[in-house]
Parts: sequence; structure tokens; C-alpha cells
Amino acid sequence: MALINTLRNKMGKIVVAFVAVAILSFTLNDILGSNSLFLGDNVVGEISGEKITIEEYRNNSDYMERYLQLTNPYGQTPTDAIVNQNTWMWLISQYAFSKQYRELGLTVGPDELWDLLQGSNIDPTVQSFFRGPDGQFDRQTFEDFYRNRNNPQYAGAKSIWDVIYPSLIPSRERLKYENLVIKSTYATQEEGMMDYHSQSDVAEVKYLYVPYYTLSDTVVSEQVSDAKLRERYNKNKKRYKVEDQRSLKYVVFPVVPSADDTLAIREEMEDLAEEFTNVDDDELFASANTDGIAGYTKYAKSALPYPLNERADSLMAGDIIGPVLDGSRFNLFKVTDVLEDTLGISSIERLITPSDATIDEEYRKADLFQSQVSNIEEFEAKAEELEMEVIEEKEIGPMDDGVGNLTRTSRNMVQWLYRDAKVGAVSDIFDVEDKYVVAVMTGKIEKGFKPFPLVENEIRVEVIRDLKAEYIKSKLKEASGTLNEIAVAYGEDAGVFESNDLKLESNSLPNVGFDPIAVGKIFSLESGEMSEPFATENGVLIAEMVNFTKAPEVADYSAFSEAIKTIRIYGGNNFENGVSSRIYNLVERNAEIDDRRYKVY
Repeated sequence: MALINTLRNKMGKIVVAFVAVAILSFTLNDILGSNSLFLGDNVVGEISGEKITIEEYRNNSDYMERYLQLTNPYGQTPTDAIVNQNTWMWLISQYAFSKQYRELGLTVGPDELWDLLQGSNIDPTVQSFFRGPDGQFDRQTFEDFYRNRNNPQYAGAKSIWDVIYPSLIPSRERLKYENLVIKSTYATQEEGMMDYHSQSDVAEVKYLYVPYYTLSDTVVSEQVSDAKLRERYNKNKKRYKVEDQRSLKYVVFPVVPSADDTLAIREEMEDLAEEFTNVDDDELFASANTDGIAGYTKYAKSALPYPLNERADSLMAGDIIGPVLDGSRFNLFKVTDVLEDTLGISSIERLITPSDATIDEEYRKADLFQSQVSNIEEFEAKAEELEMEVIEEKEIGPMDDGVGNLTRTSRNMVQWLYRDAKVGAVSDIFDVEDKYVVAVMTGKIEKGFKPFPLVENEIRVEVIRDLKAEYIKSKLKEASGTLNEIAVAYGEDAGVFESNDLKLESNSLPNVGFDPIAVGKIFSLESGEMSEPFATENGVLIAEMVNFTKAPEVADYSAFSEAIKTIRIYGGNNFENGVSSRIYNLVERNAEIDDRRYKVY
């Protein structure tokens, strides 16, 4: 029994979701026998050419839910969203990562497995489960269990071990795979030298700047044709690659307590106050009637809750205070014990909640609204007539937890969009926690590329910006002389600025802002050289390198090279850029995933 408790106590501390994802999918392949399930239309997705059937997904999901609950230190049931996401990551690991391992010939042999269990390199997970009183790994305890694990007296521990043990090989495979990448990650001395100079070289610069916003769009708008916009769209189509997306509009019918509901609860609390006067056991009565957790609490007289604190010195045993309205609840207090500096207070808390009549009334309103609209136009017109706010949400993905600012309980709205709805369809009534919602589907984008009409305005802004850049550059080229003289010739919209300590790593210019293109262009100039007008993200510049001070060379750039290497491995301040995360993202990206989990979640 002690061993079982040890295992349970350690589970939450040593198992993390990411490891579970990388590991247990391999276990599930053997345990659940996914290859035996039939294929066809009954699929929720495809990973690396392997179809995932609804049955396989549900089996994996059921197992994942049990696993996550087992590994939770408090035994809490994981949310559907957590189970769903972890299940999908397992399947990606099973079908995509294992393919990488096979192609590399990466395996964990019998000798390595023995070393993980009983050798000199026992797996950290195993060590975490079998600790002695001193908190260190107890080899003897583990070996006793491992030798006798099939003995009935170890049945409870073995049921946990049967989940943990199969993870050892897959987790080691994943570790070896990542180490292959890490060991091949490096930065050269030349890269270190470049990094050193980007931090240390100093430029004294002067530059003329004309922001695009100073030029009216009307100056170039006549040059913007549909053909030019479409040409840019086709040239940059990959930028507009998207997954499945849906859009909708919705109205909300909030279910909140009415004045009558508040009054009814007050009257109920007044009745309880009368009963409270004559009960034999204050604490038992309070505990049986409160919506709160504690029915009896001891307070120092100086720390009594409102409104008892106002009467701290005059309170006597048996006094009843309340009901008192406190925000969204009523409180009722009875003084049960009076000590020298302490009072024992039995309290009853009753939340103010909507009555069945209030709930029914809001549902009736939602039902009436829903029955009177059948398309987008009618939906919007009816909402305007009733002076209801229409909320719009775009780019809703098939696996989004919910819609906009609604809670995760609005996942059923996402399912409706992908399972049943079509553009213009009005939904049934959604029950979203403390509100009813009626929605209408307003848009649909299939996986692929955003249609031209949806990005036309975005492209128009870019084309106008480029035309402005050409206009400004041509006008600047008409002038000559110093930067100040060119600025005067151009007009008041041209400003001349200076920076005496510009460094390449800064990526920004005073009065211009973040503009790595401009900074890079400046550092390509020689001392005393002036550039031609050039376009950047926010405007056109002419730069002059007044003076360039190159930092003295150092004998060894290893420190800088190692810093670059560390950032590449661990991602610097951004874990998402670390090797482990990037490996997963790259494998996932190249796994040719077709995700249709909305069929089951």
C-alpha cells in the first residue's frame, strides 16, 4: 500500500503533458490495436498518410482521459479541450515521429533498456517514483517491486506501472532524436565575429526621412487597377494560405436574476433567520443551508467580516445579524461562541440566482427571435428592431475552444459551424453558461488560400504604399546637395535626423522606429557615403554615413558563437524557438495533416 501511495503522490510531479504526448501514443498503438479498425468515410483526420478513424480516436481519447486523471496530483478530471489536444498530439507522435525514427534507424536496444531500469543510468522517471525517506532514489525498493511486480500484492502499483513502463523506450527515442539535432547545432567563429560587431560597431549617421502617411492616397490612387491588385495577389499567394475558417454573428439573451428573484431569496433568508434562532446545533444548521463552504468560523474580534465588525464589542451568543446583501449573495450570521478575543460565527450564504421563471422567460425571448429570422438580413434587421447588439466573430477554426469572448462552453457553436451550418443559416438556441445565444453563419473559407476579395483591401494598401515610395523617391532624386538641401527642395514633409551611436543590432532608428531594412542599408555604407533614396516599411530614406567606428578585433569569438548556439537550442527568452518545440512544429508541419476532429469534439 505504501508503494501505491508513493506512486500516486509522485505522478503529478514527474509527468508533464508534452512528455505524455511524445510517449503514450506508442503505448496506445499496442494497447488499442488501431490498425485493426476499418477505414473509409468514418475518419476524423489523416496524419502522414494514415487515416484516423472515429473509433481509434475515441479509444485514444478515452485512454488519454484516464491517463491525465491518473497523473493529476489532485485526481481532477481533465477538461474535454485538454483531453482532445493531448490525444491529437499523441497521434501525431505515433504516426509522424515514429516515421522519422524508422528512417533514421533510431532504436533503443535490450541493453539500453536494462540500463534504464537497473543499470547505472536509471531513467529519471523511474527514480522519481521510487524514493526513500531521504527523497533520493531507493534502488532496493524498486528492484523488489520489479522482481515481484506480477505478485497480487503489488496489483495496485502494477496498474500504474503498466502505464509508466511502456513510456520508457519512446521517451528515450525522443530524447535521442532531439539530441541528434542538438549535437548538430552549432555557430561558426565567423558568425560569432559578426555577432560581436553587430553589438560593438558604432555608426554616426544622418538621414532624411519622408513617411508614407505624409502623402495623400489620392496622389497615386488612379494608378491602382484591378489587374495590378490581382497580379500582386497571384505573385504573393502563399502569404494568404489559410486553414478552414468560419464566420458568424450572434445575439445574446443574458440570464440574470430579476428583482423578484432577489426578493424571493431575501424572504427565504428571513425565514431561515427565524429558524436559526431556535436550532440546537448552529454549525450543523448553517452547513446544511449554506451555498458557501464553511458553516462555522472563528474570528478575532479585530477581523470580523462586514457587518459584524461594526458591532464587535456588543455581540452576544445567539445574536443573529442579517440577511445582509453582499454583491450577488445574501449573508446570514449567528454568534455561536463568545470568547475573550474571539467569536465563533455560524454563517449561511445564499447566492442570488435566476429562478426557473426567469430562465424560462429568457429562453422564450430567444426562441421567439430565432423563429422570426431565417437569413443574415432578417437576423440583423430583427436585432436592430429589438435594439440588441450583434456581435461578429471571424476566422473561427474547427478546433477553437469556443467563439470569441464566450466561454469554452460555446464549443458547440464551433461544431455547428463545421458540422451542420451553411452561409446564411440561423442556429438553434445555444445554452452558454449564464446566457442563451442565437447565431447566423456569415462566411466560410476552405483550407487553401484566402479568396482575392477577402484580401483585396490589404493588397490595395500595400500597392498604394509601393506607389507612394516610387513617387517620393523620384521627387527626392530631382534634388541634389546635402541632406538638408534635399529636404528643403522636397518640402516640409521631409525631416532630417541624426544618430551618433547607432548599432546594427538595434534594428531601429530615432524618429523612424523599428526598421531593420533601413539599419542594414546604413551599415552597408562607407564613411562619408550617401545612399540613393530607398523604400522601407514606413517611408523613404536617404542615409549618410557620417562616421563609422569599427570595434577592434578580438583573438577569440567563441563566447559569441556559444551564445548564438545556446539561443538556437533553447530559444533564448522564447521557448517556442527552442529545439524541442521547433522539432515538433516541423514534424507536424510536414506530416500532411488533415484535421476533422470536429466530428467527435
